[in-house]
Amino acid sequence: MFGLPEYLTLSISSSWFITILTMYVIFKLIQKFLVLNIQGKVVFITGCDCGFGRSLVHAFLKQGCIVFAGCLQQKSVDEYNNLNNLNVRGLLVDVTKQEDIDTAVAEIQRTKRPLLCIVNNAVISSFGWCEMIDIETYKFIGDVNIYGMIRVCKSFLPLIRQHKGRIIQMGSIGPCLNAPFGSAYLNSKAAMLSFSSSLAQELRPLGVTVSVIQPGFFKSNLLDSAKEKGFEESQKLLDMEKVYGNYSKKMDEVKEKILMSESLNGDDTPVCNAAVHAASAYFPPYRYIVGYDAEIIYLLHFIIPHRLLEQLMSFV
Repeated sequence: MFGLPEYLTLSISSSWFITILTMYVIFKLIQKFLVLNIQGKVVFITGCDCGFGRSLVHAFLKQGCIVFAGCLQQKSVDEYNNLNNLNVRGLLVDVTKQEDIDTAVAEIQRTKRPLLCIVNNAVISSFGWCEMIDIETYKFIGDVNIYGMIRVCKSFLPLIRQHKGRIIQMGSIGPCLNAPFGSAYLNSKAAMLSFSSSLAQELRPLGVTVSVIQPGFFKSNLLDSAKEKGFEESQKLLDMEKVYGNYSKKMDEVKEKILMSESLNGDDTPVCNAAVHAASAYFPPYRYIVGYDAEIIYLLHFIIPHRLLEQLMSFV
């Protein structure tokens, strides 16, 4: 049998490519612009004392949602409850305490309104070299960033399943290109990504979607709190500075680079937009890469061999 002429084969291949590309573009446009009306639906967010959490509260309020803002500090709860806005309610929620989470579930059940989504945003961090960081610090960060997030998911899942709601995980781009000095924080965010992928596959048949937001560096209080915690750790093992160098000097170098990324990305509006889209889109993506630095890092993690990464990071 004779094969097709070369020009005809190329023509068919080109047609298939154009068709697939067109279908992909149409799907991405539908995914971006086809959204639900979420007015009057309930949203629960953890870690609302400051940073992303506070911004997320106001972003969902603008959509007409009823927002339950989980806070670690009573003064933050009072601030929300004194806003004279019936659509927001502050709750004292320490994600390391199951009783706080159970109380939040009960409060939302009492509204008798559909639960649109939960946003796992509560997070803590610490900078420092692994050898300097106490194992108890790793455990505490894990209890908030990993097990706290899992506690919230497990406690809210019956409501989420009932209303076919959504789970939105506030992750980080960090685990895609792990950096030295950040092992205490980055390992917890890597765990969140693995957990979320498994959870998404379990819940998809039940009509529940899970989305992960992976932002780069945006202005928040996480940098300063992590710096302070890491400095406390470093003072306990000053002899280690002979091996790794001065903590404060290294922290200043890290902070300078983070501030440059924050300046590049601007305010956290894109992060909030991603969360609102994940809650309202008919076909929400699983992953949202947010920030110029995050897009670059996400691309690089596919192509940089780890040994080369080690060499590059030794100069950072």
